Amino acid sequence: MSINKVTDGGAQVGRLVFGGPGAVGGRLTGVLTGTVSVTAPTTLAADTKTAVNVTITGVRAGDVVYLEPNAALENRIVVQSYAVSANDTVTIQFYNPHTAAAGATSARNWSYTVIRTS
Repeated sequence: MSINKVTDGGAQVGRLVFGGPGAVGGRLTGVLTGTVSVTAPTTLAADTKTAVNVTITGVRAGDVVYLEPNAALENRIVVQSYAVSANDTVTIQFYNPHTAAAGATSARNWSYTVIRTS
């Protein structure tokens, strides 16, 4: 996918390509950014994972989502994956790969960017 004309004061300065040369796709139709409060599991047993749903208003199936906690997660907790699971909902998969239990002590603000193409 590409945006065929990127301008600076009216003069074309380049183009923006999504997916690399020869990629088949649509055009960029929207970008959402913001923050969302996420509470990781308060108890996560050793070598287990659990899913947490968060609401990001406007996110839709097929959107590309990037999430980043604004502060470090607790020791032993990692983000395994995240994806749009329903309209307005992103599911984050937390994982504790260690041999001892772990857990979050409080909610954290996470920054997100949602990219939509058609």
